[in-house]
Amino acid sequence: MNKTLESSMHGISSNVNLCRFLCAALVILCHAYPLTNNSTDAMLRFTNGQCSFGGLAVAVLFFFSGLYVTKSMTRRSGVGEYIKARCIRIFPPLILVVLLCVFIVGPICTNLSVGSYFGNASTYIYLLNGITIPVHNLPGVFTSSVYAPTVNGSLWTMSIEFACYIALLVFYKIYCKSGKKKGCLAVLAAVIVAGCVGIYILADRIPALSIFSAAVVPILAFFIGTAYYIGRNTVKLDWKLGLMGMIVLIVAGKFPFFNLVLLLIMPYVVLCLTLGTKQILKNLKILELSYEMYLLGWPIQQILICNLNIGTSPWTNFLIALPIDILISWLVFQIAEKPFRKK
Repeated sequence: MNKTLESSMHGISSNVNLCRFLCAALVILCHAYPLTNNSTDAMLRFTNGQCSFGGLAVAVLFFFSGLYVTKSMTRRSGVGEYIKARCIRIFPPLILVVLLCVFIVGPICTNLSVGSYFGNASTYIYLLNGITIPVHNLPGVFTSSVYAPTVNGSLWTMSIEFACYIALLVFYKIYCKSGKKKGCLAVLAAVIVAGCVGIYILADRIPALSIFSAAVVPILAFFIGTAYYIGRNTVKLDWKLGLMGMIVLIVAGKFPFFNLVLLLIMPYVVLCLTLGTKQILKNLKILELSYEMYLLGWPIQQILICNLNIGTSPWTNFLIALPIDILISWLVFQIAEKPFRKK
């Protein structure tokens, strides 16, 4: 008998943590290609430019975020408690990483004098990243990078994720509190279908509008996670269907509607692989570092290339950056995430 999603979501899943960890590593691998002025990653080539490893990883991360944040919301007593929980989750590591970039990475990597760097207003404007307002450059930092002067390109998703938290709150208050589950799912389905159609018509068929897909895919993935949680009692996790879904995803890579298929099938596939199977590992602490790894990967990769002149090919950059990223992520986790988990 197949397990339902509801019965599989009790407690901590080491498989989900492993999946998130691998997604963070995939983002680093994906960034290694453009940052080293090399060709695109294998998935981007396979899907004819529709989706990279990083795009897939971000979609998976947003799906799990939507699933578990919705679960968290249903267990909170009020708006204030929900917002506090979300802020505690996202901001302490983000703020610490932004401070590290401004006050450690910046002075070391800038081509300006230290006095000129700290005397420039742009140095302090960069701190807005700590409240999810995207600011890309620090004075004189990484100016030789292919993405110059972007210091940490990964932070673009932070504002999207926090906006999803707020949109979920509004949606929950309007629809979910009514107790009409079918109505909630109908509204979500309408939004998701409209978004998928937009991706297919605009992004997958008009390359100049591919940025639309980059922004909308994670948003839709988040709310697909919400839809799965609302319908968790009726979702059966069947590994055979999951395997079939994986095959469909691979085949769809050769057709001009991959992102559409990704959104429709990927969630069920990853649920079958993570929650629908036996937990393959104990809850290793290293697997909890995915958020910090995601935040830190890009600047570490750029330091290796622009300032140390090592890791200038994609795989060497990835293989050198990954263990450094894990180590610094562990330190950030100890300082900025673990203490807040106790509250």
